[in-house]
Amino acid sequence: MADKVQSKSTPLAAVIKTHGSLSNLIKIYMTAQVISSINMKGGVGKTALTVNLAASLAHNYNKRILVVDLDPQTNATFSLITKDHWDKWIHSKLTLADLMSQSEEFNLSRKRPNIEDAIIKNVGGNIKGLDLIPSHLRLTFIDIKLAIVSHREMILKKNLESILNQYDYILCDCPPNLSISTQNGLAASNYYIIPVFPEPLAALGLGLINNKIKELNEYRTGAEIKSLGIVFTKYDLRINETELSASEIAEANSEEYIFRTKIPENVKVKSSVREAKPVILSSPRSRSAIAYKELAKEFLDRIGKV
Repeated sequence: MADKVQSKSTPLAAVIKTHGSLSNLIKIYMTAQVISSINMKGGVGKTALTVNLAASLAHNYNKRILVVDLDPQTNATFSLITKDHWDKWIHSKLTLADLMSQSEEFNLSRKRPNIEDAIIKNVGGNIKGLDLIPSHLRLTFIDIKLAIVSHREMILKKNLESILNQYDYILCDCPPNLSISTQNGLAASNYYIIPVFPEPLAALGLGLINNKIKELNEYRTGAEIKSLGIVFTKYDLRINETELSASEIAEANSEEYIFRTKIPENVKVKSSVREAKPVILSSPRSRSAIAYKELAKEFLDRIGKV
């Protein structure tokens, strides 16, 4: 840190020279914004949204992105790397389960693991600037392991602190529940985004999310976790019920921002998972790929105004 601290009288040119370039200097002092993608209902396209929004931000808008897979089902992980890659990785490197269970708060006999050893670089078909902290099925048991640990919901936040200046945005893919993993994602976040599949029962769980956020904000020091809004996913204009449900959800959640961009139902998204590539690479001309590029632009506009 000593080389970052400069005298107030040090000319800007000298400071820039010390760090190599103005862009390097800016990166040192920039802090990533952390966003959790969350919904209490499964099957709403949450992981697809997290992965493809992250990929579009990196690929189309040159942002430095880290995806954190908080779900023991590992869907985000296998949307960005192959099973073979993951098998090799876990033999010598770390996953989120290691970062959570080997933390100083949980096991004082071990050194805190280095988060750098849990980051896979340039995933999703070698997208520059798109990195991943993979998940593991062992994360299923983290609630039991950390049951008596105080401040257990802050473990991820503490781990991320050392790498915040390496990224523009960190996207956390949360499981569809309020487990310790989800609580860690929210506690580490500046914002949260809610993917919603517009159907008659879609509103179930939205109130629970907002109540949990309010509870966290009451005990949180510093800035509150803010909502970026609702993104409609699996949107199918061929079904009349889709638009009706979307209108009802928007009306019932009038205090929430509703993203203009709607992610269409498209089989290309599902098939892209088999290739461990986001749809923007596997099917760049598909309706979904175009929608995710538009969503990334709207996301950047939105996050600068909240």
